[in-house]
Amino acid sequence: MECIDPSFLEIFIFIMFLQISVTFVLVLEARRVNRSRIWNAVFAGNFFCVLITLTHALVLYKIYNIAISSYNLLLIFTAFYALTHFLVNIAIHGIITPITRGKMEIFKLRYLLLHISFLLLAGLVGNTLFYLVQFPKVSDFVFLYVYILLSLAI
Repeated sequence: MECIDPSFLEIFIFIMFLQISVTFVLVLEARRVNRSRIWNAVFAGNFFCVLITLTHALVLYKIYNIAISSYNLLLIFTAFYALTHFLVNIAIHGIITPITRGKMEIFKLRYLLLHISFLLLAGLVGNTLFYLVQFPKVSDFVFLYVYILLSLAI
């Protein structure tokens, strides 16, 4: 059975990689002014955000191929996930603005190259990721339900 590649997931990856690149630039600007070790942890966490975004897209892709009727629900999930990351960028900007005294230059040439490289990577990943990763057949969803319950409990 041929799986359908939903375009909203490619748009989701594109938007999220753009937001992740903005977060990288904000953290780089903060590290330029303030040499605190906390920015190293935030910078490393942003690398994991790339992996979380790709995993999120893969799981949504799998759910989409199992139950196409859940299309609207998946759109809502992706919209709220992207909105959440946008609000994180606003919070980071609010934290960094007093530290840099408002002298953030997030559109320097080297930062524009970072944004462009992230967008090119998003295009490459958005076109190939769904075809490279195969999921095994699962007939027992008990572990999934336990994970969902524990996630909601936390």
